[in-house]
Amino acid sequence: TGTDGTSGIELWVIADDVSGVEEVDGVSRPVTLLQNFPNPAGVSTRIAYSLATGQDVRLDLCDVNGRLVQTLVNQWQSAGTHRFDMSASGLADGAYFYRLTTASGVERKKMLLIR
Repeated sequence: TGTDGTSGIELWVIADDVSGVEEVDGVSRPVTLLQNFPNPAGVSTRIAYSLATGQDVRLDLCDVNGRLVQTLVNQWQSAGTHRFDMSASGLADGAYFYRLTTASGVERKKMLLIR
């Protein structure tokens, strides 16, 4: 035990599964996927995300088992905030996931559809 009451033991936890990049000390994240609004969704909902740099973007809607229901966006997009207004027409009520895939990684959010 040290003179300041510490034992000199350090504990490090290293995770090998990164799901995103947090903003630290004013440094912006490369990609930010926001929660859809409204959620739960009725007849439509808005999905918004921001890109720090221009890049290829794929936004998919998946069911709770991870199966692709629909590709919503599949194109190169410039840096900035983007919005996709999704119609729930033809979709069953229930839980869905939307997945944003870019060169920076993959982000997912859960959405509920209730009419």
